[in-house]
Amino acid sequence: MNLHNTDNMQRNRPKHRRIRAISIAPSMLTLGNLLSGFAAIHFATRPDEIIQGAVLSRIVSTNLMLACYLIFLAMICDALDGRLARFARTTSDFGAQLDSLADVVSFGAAPAFIAMRLIINIVSQAEVSPLAGTAFGRWCWIAAGAYLACAALRLARFNAENVPDESAHMSFKGLPSPGAAGALISLVLFYQGVIYNSPLNTHSIVLAHIMPWIVFLLGLLMVSRLPYVHLVNRFLRGKKPFWVLVTTVLSVLVFILWPTIVLAVGLFGYALSGPFVWLITLRKQCQNLGTKEEMKP
Repeated sequence: MNLHNTDNMQRNRPKHRRIRAISIAPSMLTLGNLLSGFAAIHFATRPDEIIQGAVLSRIVSTNLMLACYLIFLAMICDALDGRLARFARTTSDFGAQLDSLADVVSFGAAPAFIAMRLIINIVSQAEVSPLAGTAFGRWCWIAAGAYLACAALRLARFNAENVPDESAHMSFKGLPSPGAAGALISLVLFYQGVIYNSPLNTHSIVLAHIMPWIVFLLGLLMVSRLPYVHLVNRFLRGKKPFWVLVTTVLSVLVFILWPTIVLAVGLFGYALSGPFVWLITLRKQCQNLGTKEEMKP
């Protein structure tokens, strides 16, 4: 290769881009999302009971419940950082990449780990590991690992296909990682807050054996192409009919009375809405195809 061609290659080689400015407030919220997920993992590893007499003990009775609420705190930070960046007109590729890195921890690793901890708490002396002595222990770890991998793939695909225009964000392709994490964490909270202190606790072993399948299926929903509505952009932006306000107020009141039940029903309902809408659409397409076939001479 001659020197002339070498010089051309050096001129055409892209230079390293340097970040010249960073939006502080949105980035701090994104880091709050990340640290909330890290704290959730930390509290999930601790003994199940919180120190007696703590202020939080009036609301949160176990460390596992505190870990779940920290995931919800991460969801709030995740919802606000993008809003703040768009409001201040400071959106950037750096913020988008940082947001996805934080989401992998808060909505991928942390919920998967919390689910494993719940199984270990229910099934005493259960070993959840890729080298566990039982098939159940190995399957639990595989399901959690698959969930984490699917969350990472979902976020990478979102970054690659993301369009900055807010009007394009009225729906998602595949279950969003915060939605999957919320559905999983709401089930853990439902067990801790409702089942644990009720007669149903004698049958909690059934939940322990169902839990890995739920974790695995939520992971598959994240990497699917099933349509999911963006709830905030679709229902809370702009002017809405009066019944939307009434429904929202009633939902808030019911949530105050039975928070764990409302979270479990609402978030799992959202996770199942994708397959439900897909089945309804497929049924309509089959009906339309049958009608066209009947109209043919």
